[in-house]
Parts: sequence; C-alpha cells; structure tokens
Amino acid sequence: MPHLLRRLGASSLPMSSVRRARWALVIVGLVELGLFALHHRDQWQQGLVRIATPQALTGEGLVVHGDGLGYYAWLRSALIDHDWSFDNEFDEHNPFRGKIPGPNARTALGLRANPWSIGPACVWSLGVVPGHLLLQMLQPYGVPWPADGYSLPYQLLVGAITLVFSLAGLAFLYGICRQFARPVRAALAATFLTLGTTVVYYTSIEPSMGHALGTTALAALVWYWLRYHGSTRAGRWFVVGVLVGVAALMRWQLACFAALPAGEALLACWNGCRMRSRQATCQPLLGLAVAAVGAGIAFSPQMVAWHHVYGHWLGSPLRLRHNWLQPSLWEVLGSQNRSLFYWTPLSLLAVAGFFSFRRQAKPVASAPLLLLAGTVLLQIYILASIRGDEVFLGSSFGFRQLTETLVALAPGMALLLERATPRWYRALGVLGCVLVLWNLLLICEYRYLLLPPAGGASPARLLRNLFWLVHAKPIIVIGQIVVPLAIGLLLCRAEKGPATRGNQQLAAA
Repeated sequence: MPHLLRRLGASSLPMSSVRRARWALVIVGLVELGLFALHHRDQWQQGLVRIATPQALTGEGLVVHGDGLGYYAWLRSALIDHDWSFDNEFDEHNPFRGKIPGPNARTALGLRANPWSIGPACVWSLGVVPGHLLLQMLQPYGVPWPADGYSLPYQLLVGAITLVFSLAGLAFLYGICRQFARPVRAALAATFLTLGTTVVYYTSIEPSMGHALGTTALAALVWYWLRYHGSTRAGRWFVVGVLVGVAALMRWQLACFAALPAGEALLACWNGCRMRSRQATCQPLLGLAVAAVGAGIAFSPQMVAWHHVYGHWLGSPLRLRHNWLQPSLWEVLGSQNRSLFYWTPLSLLAVAGFFSFRRQAKPVASAPLLLLAGTVLLQIYILASIRGDEVFLGSSFGFRQLTETLVALAPGMALLLERATPRWYRALGVLGCVLVLWNLLLICEYRYLLLPPAGGASPARLLRNLFWLVHAKPIIVIGQIVVPLAIGLLLCRAEKGPATRGNQQLAAA
C-alpha cells in the first residue's frame, strides 16, 4: 500500500506531511480490519453457534449472507456445480434466511433468477478458486472444512479479498483528493469519506455485498479520469472505458458514470466546433468510440451471464418504476428513513466544497468538477425515479445505494479543506471528526439491533440509543472515541507548503 500511495500522490513536500498522511490511511485500514474481526466474531458466537446446524458450525453464512448470497452464487455455482442453476445455492445454503428469489422466480429459460451482478464474484474468484483447489488437495488429510464452496475458508477468503481491494480503493480515494489538496488535507478528506460514511460499513460489516468493490472500481475510474483529463491518446480513452465497464460490472447503476467520458468528449467537440477545427471536433468522438469498446469488453461477463440465465444479452432483471417526472428526491436525500444527507451529513461538506471551487475558478478549470457533480446528480435522479417494488433499501445501514457515489464527492471535500484558512481548517477537522464518531456509533447501534434493519429513526431515538450504548457497552464506546481522536491529533494541525500540482494547474487554467 505505501508504494501505491507514492504512485497515486507523488509529492515534493516535506516528508513529515507525507508520513502523517500515510499513517492516517494506515489507521483507516486498521479500523476497517478491526471492525471486520469484531463483527464476524460476534456473528460466529451469537449467530452460527446458536443456529448449531452442521453447516453453520463449519462457518457457512459467516460472511456470505443476505444479498451476498446472490453475488457469490455466480462463483460458487460455476466452481462447484459447473452450472448457473441457483436452486441449491438459494435453498440449501441460507442459514439466516435472507431474502432471495423464491423457487417460483424463474427466467424465460426456466432457471432460478439471480438479479445480482456478477462483478464481485469475478473479483472473489482470484482467491476463492486457488483456495478451493488447495482445500480439495487437503481433504484426504482430515481438514475439518468441506470443499463445498461455503465453509469457513471460503467465507474468510471472500472477506479478505474485499478488504484488500477496499484498501486499494482507499489509496485511489486518497489519490483523487491529492490532485486537489496537500497530503495531510487530502488524507483527512479520504479519511472522512471512508470512516464518516456508509463506506466503512459495507467494507467491514457487509463485505459480501457489492458496495465495497463498487467503491474501489469507481475510485479507480474517477482517479484515472481526473489525472489524465484532456489527453487525446487512444490508450487513455480505452482504459477509461474499461474502468467504466468494471464499475458497472460491480454495480449496474454505476454505468451512469459513463457520462464522464461522454461529457468530456462532447465538451471537446464543442470547443473544436468553436475553433472550426475538423480534427479537434472529430478526435474526441473517436476517443469516445474507443472507450465504448473498452467498456463493452469489461462488461461482457455480465452480458454472458444474463444471456445464459435470462436469455438476453442486455436488460434489467429487476422491475423498475419509471417516475421520471416525479422522482422521489426527498426520500433519497432528506427523509429520516436513511436518506443520504440525513444519515451521512459529511456529504453536505463535500457538496459545499464543490460550490466553493465553482465561485472562484474559470469555466475551463471547473469543467471536470462540473462533470463529476452532474454525474452525481444524474445518478441521484435515476435512483429517485426507478425506486419501487424491487429497487429499495431493504435491510441496510444508511442509503447504501449511494455508497459508491461518495467517491465522486471526494474532490469537493478535498477542496473545502485545501482552501480553508488554518483556523477554519481546524474547525472543519473537529467537525469532521465528530461526524466520524457519530457514524461509528450509528454502526454500533445498527449492529446491536437498536435500529430497525429496514427503516430509519428520528434524531431523538438515535440519541437515546447512544445513552444506552454508553451504559451497556462503555469499552466499545471508548474505542470508537479513540479513532477520531487519533485522526484529529494526526491531521487536524494545519500544514505549510504549496498546493498540489493538480490544484495549481486547475487554478491557473
């Protein structure tokens, strides 16, 4: 990870600043690892041991459960059964009785429907396939875990791979912020957006869902697109397209981030028309075509899976509403039922950062940020319009469907901290640390069933639950306080030095 951090945020600033930034990111990684270990220890002791079936006692359901059953079924069915018929995966390996398509949920080909994306299974296969082969080799030696695709080794491999890729996502997130802020401020922005939002929950508590890997894929896309924005090289457009396809492979809704290269190409064409240059007008369209090829190649595993199970190459396996003229924007952004701004107030700080940059920058400099902001608005609008019978939050912590989108708000958070005076920087740092503590305590409330799994809660109830936590779980509460305190002591001292190269270029454009 340190090597990746050096590549993502190369700096000529004093080593003390860079070292502080890296230590802060190490702390974030340790918090994610600690939450993963704590939660899954409790899951074993209070869940699987109490169920006490032979399958549960081998570890089945420890990590892979809920929606994770659908994501993982693509891999397990192909690896163990050599097919994509999911009846046994859904009916025989669901110890917590999570909601999955019932036996009558059949496709036009007569197969059991699986409405979850295949991308996470492709990533998990990097560790699960070798692990399965090794476990098969060890079966004659009396290992206690069957090579059935669901026992403890498989569960831990899924969790470990998700954690590793999430650490890479944290590095990419830092790299995004580093293009707009100095190391310490960039690290603080990345820390806030990880520990103060739903990102940390779906990385550590629910790693078998697609959100953590989707966040990593989108962070890689946004980092690369911003870093090489404006390049006309065909290779650059191809890589951008591949990253768009990979992000959509993890979570289909992330396909709307294809608006980034599309918007860039259209703006470049417009500028070419204004200059009356045929080459400058046509070249972006060729680049966009190359990006489309890359996206199609990266997304092809999902198309193959859909064709095999549903009988068509493209389409939606979920029933969508089409309320395009009456989107449920308040439910997404402001309601007490886990809306984005209500449950994740740190996102409001990031939005404020976008506005602060727009007021001072020239249009050319702000074009990438405007495209990012526009794409975020597009995704919010689409989600608010299609919410319905099969597109809903269900049992979830916060507004999980916008977990990945928080990555696109990273430049706003970084700019807000970078442009703050030393006094305001300390104030923002303290506020952000308080919101990080609040988010970690909300995770505790959710884990200990103090909050309804499929509903929101009023501010009064959230505060009452905190009093219960302080009384019943004082050690855990103290541990939660230590995390933002350490981050604040490490990063909330204003640093000296020039702004990062990317910020200087944007400001001078």
